[in-house]
Amino acid sequence: MTPELERLLGAMSLAQRGNGAVLEAYAAFVRSCGLDHFVLGLATGDPVRGQAVEIQTSLPDAWMEEYAALDHVSHDYVVQQMADLGPDRPLLTTAWGQATADQPEVSARTGQVLRGVADAGLGDALSFMGQGVAGGDQTWFAATFGCRRTRREAVLERVEARRNELLIASFAMFPYLRPALERRHAGIDEALTAREIDVLARFSQGLRPDRIAHRMGISKRTVDMHSVNARRKLKARTLAEATAKAVRFDLI
Repeated sequence: MTPELERLLGAMSLAQRGNGAVLEAYAAFVRSCGLDHFVLGLATGDPVRGQAVEIQTSLPDAWMEEYAALDHVSHDYVVQQMADLGPDRPLLTTAWGQATADQPEVSARTGQVLRGVADAGLGDALSFMGQGVAGGDQTWFAATFGCRRTRREAVLERVEARRNELLIASFAMFPYLRPALERRHAGIDEALTAREIDVLARFSQGLRPDRIAHRMGISKRTVDMHSVNARRKLKARTLAEATAKAVRFDLI
């Protein structure tokens, strides 16, 4: 095991909430493999029309905002390749890049997505895709690695040289995407504020509203306001349900 992978697994073992530090360690590990960018995707349901999709990536935020706003997921080349997955083919590997957009079997819309992601930083890439069952739901996953301007042959050589480590690291990352995917699956899109999360965390410790107010240096009325907002955002009928959901979705 390389020192970079050891550091990543160490960061995972120390993570208490959220995946910010873990994602930073994962990005550093990917860069240590000579690769510029990564994309990790997790979806439930149909791979093209997934009921919910969660993506974590090192690509620029501007590209991901465009990806979501224009519903690129159903025209994503990697997502389309997932249709070939099945019981006899639980794991697939495919190489692709900007030049793939010019292939006759690639639609104009998919070509647009390929050119867009190339401009964002993935000129040539290799993707690992698979499927399985998690929490009773059919789950699809993909891990993509690539470079901005490196020749495809060099990208493939770099990925193949660290293939086993990249797979180990990526499979270890998927549980960190799962809570966000479950939030999307439950239709919970509005983010909780830091104060709302803090209030729920203190409720989970068994504290009463007056004690929470005292420890946070705010009024009980403000505590109640944060509780109501958190319940609304988490679509919970009771405070106990909101707290349970916050734990399940890895918010506290």
